[in-house]
Amino acid sequence: MSSISRTDAAHAVSRTNRVDARARTRSGSTTPENVQAPAGGVPFDFEEDVTRRVAEIGADDPDRRQHVRRAFLESCVARTFGRSAPQDPAFRQVIDQATDAIATDPQLAAAMERVTDRLCAPPSLRP
Repeated sequence: MSSISRTDAAHAVSRTNRVDARARTRSGSTTPENVQAPAGGVPFDFEEDVTRRVAEIGADDPDRRQHVRRAFLESCVARTFGRSAPQDPAFRQVIDQATDAIATDPQLAAAMERVTDRLCAPPSLRP
């Protein structure tokens, strides 16, 4: 896989923010933008994947926010490239590059912090 530029990372976060905004305005709706049917025909449920992965991270884990951010990014990549993306040998490197690109861009870093805040909030307090 090639390296992810800041523009690529910005596009992924921007797209995810648009999907998140649509999900809030059309709760429960399924659009082609937020569901990808991989080769196996079973749609990738992005929200379910992120929710499941975040629930697996212990609330008392001292690195919880870092793990939540990574889980979110991994789900974004899996949503875009399919469920088999994590098996690609370059997957970890892509996630590391995206993490670095986001951390060095103030707007992306702020957007990721907002996403992380939402994901770390108790389910009853999430928008």
